[in-house]
Amino acid sequence: MEWFVGPDRAGGGEPDARPPDDDTVPACRGLAYGMTRLVELSDYAAHILSALGHQDVAVEQFHPEYAPGQFEVSVAAAEPVSAADDAVLVRQTIQAVSRRHGLRASFAPVVLAGQVGNGGHLHLSAWDGPRNLVAEGSGPYGLTGRGESMLAGLLDALPALSAVGSPSVASYLRLLPSRWAGAYACWGRENREAALRFITGTIGSESFAANAELKSFDLSANPYLVVGAVIAVGLAGVDARRQLPPEVTGAPARKPAAELDSLGVRRLPQSLPEAISHLARAPMSCAQTWGMPSSNPSSRCGVPRSVCSPIALLKRSPPRRAGGSGLEASGAEVYVHLLIFNLIAHSDSDQAAVPSRQ
Repeated sequence: MEWFVGPDRAGGGEPDARPPDDDTVPACRGLAYGMTRLVELSDYAAHILSALGHQDVAVEQFHPEYAPGQFEVSVAAAEPVSAADDAVLVRQTIQAVSRRHGLRASFAPVVLAGQVGNGGHLHLSAWDGPRNLVAEGSGPYGLTGRGESMLAGLLDALPALSAVGSPSVASYLRLLPSRWAGAYACWGRENREAALRFITGTIGSESFAANAELKSFDLSANPYLVVGAVIAVGLAGVDARRQLPPEVTGAPARKPAAELDSLGVRRLPQSLPEAISHLARAPMSCAQTWGMPSSNPSSRCGVPRSVCSPIALLKRSPPRRAGGSGLEASGAEVYVHLLIFNLIAHSDSDQAAVPSRQ
């Protein structure tokens, strides 16, 4: 999760009190990825981490991001519904703490015109009992057959999933090449320009650290709908035994069009209406799952609606944070871990008037 923080010129947090010609300015001046921003906003950062600690949210990383005034926080992996809960809780906590410090936090896909936007990156892995299905297999970079099929299903459905994970008009101001937003439907190991980035983990940690990241989503999305859609599409990919296309290395935007065509690489939708049209034409039960009339007469993939429905999937997901098994696909129990990587800083014992899990 990424966000922009600037001064709250209204003084009391009333957006309408700001001068109409007042441009949004960052609350700090430090460079990207450096410590200067953390020093400038050290009290603010410590307050956020303290508040999240009191709410039992495990923060794994906080750092200044690329754009001016931008930060990113990563929180620990969780069960699908818990991950969505954490996404909402972290966001509301950041908003509340920002107001306490006379600041305004924005999670909009684009805050400053021409700058890198805010993403809502979704990290995921699939488990069969204690085994990570995206590690220690015989496929590319250790993928198992089911792990590869899950990712292949997601990659193939990304144009349609854009309507769920990038659901605002502003989403497509962010979803541009060379902005690390994943504007192309392709995959690659540690490729930050690919919509599906595969992360093997460091040597020795692959069995538990390997995961995939969907980079094209942003925080205008409803995290519960995103989680449900990703599970439904991933399981459909497993059921269909899909295979990944060739890996893309480097930035797709810098490759000749003929090479992209040969690799089957497509630009993701460039507008919200285009994304909605992909969802309506999706060659799977995606459109019916989301209650949309489909223009594709063969749009059912054969997966029972009771299995493919995001609501059914969420209800079947166990309310635990680690281990175990959950969803069934192709005769095997596949447990889907979803990490939503968010944003933060450093801790202190100061109490905050912020949202609570209660």
